[in-house]
Amino acid sequence: MKPFIIIGAGGFAQEVAWAARRMGGLEIIGLCDDDAAKRGTVIAGVPVLGTIEEADAGIGPDSRFFICATGNNRLRAEFARRAEALGWEAVTIVDPSVLTADNVRLGRGVYVGAGTILSCNAEIRNHVLVNQHCTIGHDTVLENFSQAAPGARLSGGVILRTGACVGSGAIVRQCCEIGEWAMVGGGSFAATHVRPGATVIGNPACIVLLAENKKS
Repeated sequence: MKPFIIIGAGGFAQEVAWAARRMGGLEIIGLCDDDAAKRGTVIAGVPVLGTIEEADAGIGPDSRFFICATGNNRLRAEFARRAEALGWEAVTIVDPSVLTADNVRLGRGVYVGAGTILSCNAEIRNHVLVNQHCTIGHDTVLENFSQAAPGARLSGGVILRTGACVGSGAIVRQCCEIGEWAMVGGGSFAATHVRPGATVIGNPACIVLLAENKKS
């Protein structure tokens, strides 16, 4: 059994813990969270050890394995950076119900949830979340820190660039590229490329200018 830590102590951490237990071969020794109020509590039967840095001070060298369980892609990138700076090594968790083609490539720190299909030649890079009941089409690439939310449908040849997110139940047409840190809103249909940093919603999905984008 490989001991490891889940970074994040919310509802998504419980789903990751569930998949890890179903997969076997891993022992969850704790959760990390920056919320001081959670320190010392027990979530999903696992103690919250404090921040990443606090946990590092109390674990042995054989326990420095982790996965980030936060749905915020930018926060996940920050947590992974902090953990890896301490010498922690990312583990990948794939629920045993996932249907995976023989030539799928999985990176470090990946989570793939129950009921998902990973088709031929798909490439899932580092710290990517592929949630429950997604379909990832042939020759599709999910770059670092990207995410397919529950029920997302990515057709063949799709590219999710770094930090991109496809929302729950959203569909991306074949060979479309979703730019870095872009977002396809839940239930939307992306029929064309989406530029970096954009948020698109609807069918067909159209760009929405968010308040935070107006400042830039």
